[in-house]
Order: sequence, then C-alpha cells, then structure tokens
Amino acid sequence: MTNPETINLIVEQVVREYQKKTSTGSNEVPFANLPKKPTDSDINPYPECVGCKRGVHQKDQENIIITVAGVNRKGIISSISAKISEFDGDIRDINQTITGKFFTMIMIVDIGAPTRQGKQFADLKNSLQEIGKSLGIEIMVQHENIMDRMHRI
Repeated sequence: MTNPETINLIVEQVVREYQKKTSTGSNEVPFANLPKKPTDSDINPYPECVGCKRGVHQKDQENIIITVAGVNRKGIISSISAKISEFDGDIRDINQTITGKFFTMIMIVDIGAPTRQGKQFADLKNSLQEIGKSLGIEIMVQHENIMDRMHRI
C-alpha cells in the first residue's frame, strides 16, 4: 500500500511536469477539473489515531490473535475463515506457512463490532477450538491485549 506522503509527492511531480509542458502561453488552466489534493482527513477519517491505517478508529477495535499449527490438509483456512465470518469478525492480517507437511498460521481478527452487538468472545474461541479438533490441528485464540501485556514484562 502506498502511503499518503508518497501519493502527494507523485501528484506534485506530475503537476510540475505538466506545467512545464503547458507554459507556452496557453490560457488553459492545468488540472482545473481535477479534485483537490487529498488531505489527511480525506485519507484517515480519525486523524487523532496516528496508527490508524485502515480508517477504523482503534478505540472501536477489539483484536484477537488466532494461532494455528498442525499437519497440513485441505480446508484449514476456509473452515476458520467461515467461522470468523459467521461471527461477523474482520480478518485484519493473516500469515500462513507450510513447511514440509506442517501448516502454521497467525491471524489478527477484529471482533469489536460483533462483541458490541452482544456476541461473546468465548463462543468464537470454543467454536474455533472445535474446528481444530475436527481437523486434527491446534488452534489457540487470545485477546491482543494479553499478548501486549506478556511482552511488556
């Protein structure tokens, strides 16, 4: 993903190049019909959240970490993703690796919206662990704040 500073630099360079080419005395106003250069608030509706990259207010997020390990087989990602979708969770990041016959995966999932609607983290955790048992893999589910606190010690 390109950051806003890079986009602004590219826009400024294009404008300079165009102005060089149109400086032959033409009455045409360069880029008169284009929208204004985007501001930080256009890109991030919550500018007070410096680390907010996807336009989601961090205070509204409730991230969990899902760690998966076991022998690789068909349907691991689809089964887990389907359960997250059923819960109305939002997968924010995913990284999976297959080494030999072994599968590992780490997911960051935002469950803020569903929990504000009354859904329970424990229900999702239990459902995912049941999927793990049925697939013969280990699935560990933890709140992100627990991981953060463990690394502060």
